[in-house]
Amino acid sequence: MAPMTDIARPLDGVDEGAALRRILEGTAKETGGGFFAALVENLAKALNTHGAWVTEYFPERRRLRALAFWMDGEWLKDYEVDIAGSPCERVIDSVQLVHFPDRLIQLFPDRPEVKESGLASYIGMPLLDNDQKILGHLAVVDRRPMPPEPRVVALFRIFAARAAAELRRMRIQAQVLEREEKLRALFDSAMDAIVEFDADLNLTRMNPSAEEVFRCRAGDAAGQSIGRFFVDLSCQRLKRLADEIARRHPQARSLWIPGGLQAVAADG
Repeated sequence: MAPMTDIARPLDGVDEGAALRRILEGTAKETGGGFFAALVENLAKALNTHGAWVTEYFPERRRLRALAFWMDGEWLKDYEVDIAGSPCERVIDSVQLVHFPDRLIQLFPDRPEVKESGLASYIGMPLLDNDQKILGHLAVVDRRPMPPEPRVVALFRIFAARAAAELRRMRIQAQVLEREEKLRALFDSAMDAIVEFDADLNLTRMNPSAEEVFRCRAGDAAGQSIGRFFVDLSCQRLKRLADEIARRHPQARSLWIPGGLQAVAADG
């Protein structure tokens, strides 16, 4: 990594309002990977530091994987590192903001990336889940000293909190998608015929077994009234049962239908 031209020390003369606007405007329309890339690039530029990065933490391996790493005006791709004996380890183990204003090489002589990059200073903060579990961290680094500056640290905390919120959202989204995939697999592989309909009694989904029973494809049935597939008395019964289920507690929203229902195949 080639050193950047030092125009001013990092954090010197930082206008919090301007920095806040810059980072907010740079990340407002982004989510996921795009958000993290915009965040670290704009954070490094706003604080006048050589680099900034945001990571995901893997506790079982004690490693950090960069979600976005901006250094010397370019991206470091596929960056992953063991945290043992590093400034990041202090952040992870203390579960709080850590600031090394100078002498980073002397403090961490066994970390080759610190020495090779000529890093002098570091600010890092853990990104936490709602249960205080560490999800990753946000950090800025520089080859010049970064003296304590409470206003800048406060600004850094704001964006660490925003990064944590986005990481939490991504984790929740991944969990929801995983659950949906499992449900979809169960739905599609069930030997029982399963149909799903909405509040207006229009069919929304049908599994392969139901396609065989009703002799039609799910795509052709979607959006059609259940009146096409059940006799009138069964339709009325389904409507009453649906209304009753809607009034129940969410954990008790299931009903057995004694005697079953009379269904009609697509061909009549």
